Amino acid sequence: MRKTAFSKLAVMITAASMVSSLLFAPSAVAVDIAQTVQSDSDTAMGLTESEGQWARQYAAEMLEKYPKLQTNPYAVLAKFTSGASTSEINQLLSEIGATVVDHFPHTNMYLLETVEGNINAKNFLSTSELIDFVEFDQVIRADNISNDPRIGELWGLIGDHGITASAAWNISSSANEVVVAVIDSGVDISHPDLSSVIWTNQDEIPGNGIDDDGNGYIDDTNGWDFAFNDNSPEDGNGHGTHVAGTIAAIRNNNIGVAGVANNIKIMPLRFLDSSGNGFTNNAIAALNYAVSNGAPISNNSWGGGGYSTSLYNAIESANQASHTFVAAAGNSGRNIDSDPSYPAAYNNTNIISVAAINSSGDLASFSNYGITNVDIAAPGVSILSTISHQYCGQTTGSDCYASLNGTSMASPHVAGVAALILGMKPGASPQEISAILSDSVRPTNVLNGILAFGGELDAQAAVELATTSGSITFPGHTQGSTIYQNDQIQITALAVRSDGTDVSSSVTWKDVSGNTLGTGATLTHQTNTIGLLRLTAEAADNSGRTIRSAATFNVEARTFEFILPREIEVPGPEEVVQTSWDWDGPIGETANLIAQSVAFSEVEGVYSMPDVGGQDDLTEVTLSVEEGGTIESVQLGLRFDHTYVADLNI
Repeated sequence: MRKTAFSKLAVMITAASMVSSLLFAPSAVAVDIAQTVQSDSDTAMGLTESEGQWARQYAAEMLEKYPKLQTNPYAVLAKFTSGASTSEINQLLSEIGATVVDHFPHTNMYLLETVEGNINAKNFLSTSELIDFVEFDQVIRADNISNDPRIGELWGLIGDHGITASAAWNISSSANEVVVAVIDSGVDISHPDLSSVIWTNQDEIPGNGIDDDGNGYIDDTNGWDFAFNDNSPEDGNGHGTHVAGTIAAIRNNNIGVAGVANNIKIMPLRFLDSSGNGFTNNAIAALNYAVSNGAPISNNSWGGGGYSTSLYNAIESANQASHTFVAAAGNSGRNIDSDPSYPAAYNNTNIISVAAINSSGDLASFSNYGITNVDIAAPGVSILSTISHQYCGQTTGSDCYASLNGTSMASPHVAGVAALILGMKPGASPQEISAILSDSVRPTNVLNGILAFGGELDAQAAVELATTSGSITFPGHTQGSTIYQNDQIQITALAVRSDGTDVSSSVTWKDVSGNTLGTGATLTHQTNTIGLLRLTAEAADNSGRTIRSAATFNVEARTFEFILPREIEVPGPEEVVQTSWDWDGPIGETANLIAQSVAFSEVEGVYSMPDVGGQDDLTEVTLSVEEGGTIESVQLGLRFDHTYVADLNI
């Protein structure tokens, strides 16, 4: 069967042979399928397997040589139906020369090597009753867009629209250590501003060639390279190292820059190659590794391709394991509610999707947005951070730095603050971390109505909320409930300190600009703007720190529309005309309905159209309307009598 596949793929083999100098023998197979899935699926035990030389090694080389590749040419991702037997699956795969390379037990999905072509394999498998779903192993790309000149300060941490990092550091000095997986192009673990914050697998003995911890990866001392299936997640692109530096560059070491948090160990997981491209299956494998090896948070500054059920399921599996998935919103400058960009636009509740702002607090021109699919904004323009020695063209251990733009640079700011929250509130779920970020956001008019949380990342406020058990709720209020323009609303806050004291009477109410609207448990407010209305309630906890929460409303304009009559009525004197209408304002509201007379004319006539050979015919007709006044609308009906229909153009 393999010889047949080779003969059919003469062109593809030739393409692969062009990069034959890059071929290498994998030091370890990423997952021992038979061993890994024994408890997950008896079916997987007897499936025809391969080491994935085509699906992984040759595909990675093709992607480096042809960086615009959209899918893995030698693999698909699939899930078999629960009733499919081993023999049935093997027979199905043998018909196209396919084999199993990897199994993802969290979601029971498989990476299938399809040396006869991914398109034919997908088309063939999708018609089988043994297949639950099958899809391409799509290429995912890093989300940075350009380099800018080096800057002398980290405005994203300490600027006017930065995250108020220094205040957050004072509050979070006792934060527990948190492992953050950087799923990206790798990390320069020898960088002097990162070397002491790189995660170490304590259950693995370095360099002995044995999988000591039995996790399926040999000598994975500091993470794994899923792009080339080895234990050295080095960063030939620089993107992942830049992300890692924003999250956790060493503070107070008299070298380079400082990261958002110093309670973090970075777990480097490479799936993007040196061009910033990678396959979906490797992103899934990296995420599964992060979850299985104890990282409760991952930063994912990448995106591309269409909707992937496989990736969605992997993120949802991580959700069930209480893993927070921080994602860059993307750099296309579009609304990803109507034009989704993944993974940021998946609706998994453990995803925190991040837009980028500049130092003036404006949404970056390149940043995606969306009130449903993008949550929060963070600094993403001219962000100075660590960069790999490969990027700088220097030797290992070099202190290289660069300024980059992108939502890729915004996302790690949020990942770092999420780690501070988790460090101060151990065991917090992804949903609790998201709620703290939402309640602590710094609201702005620019971002209100285009992002779910309506504002900028505020590390100080977030850490304050994470260190208190006080709360503010809004009894009887449903978030996002609809009201109408110029309505007067009344809302009540219940504020309780950490010691249980009710301090609702001391609540301060603010709008998105930070203006005080009133004090006390109940606020009466009249809105005159259409869109999202966000009212923030604040109170002081026992420690003096601020408890904060926001109530939201959807403000709509009232509409009035006649249903009857739908046609023009010409009543006689004293004649009564019946009307009806739709009104979406308050029931029982009254207003005066003014009737106004209008003129109506109907002009009919027969007009000739000359037929002159060799030229376009033009007939100009003047219709005279005798009534005066303003013409609001005209209805014109035409009837043509013509000998030959085919040569009549209107």
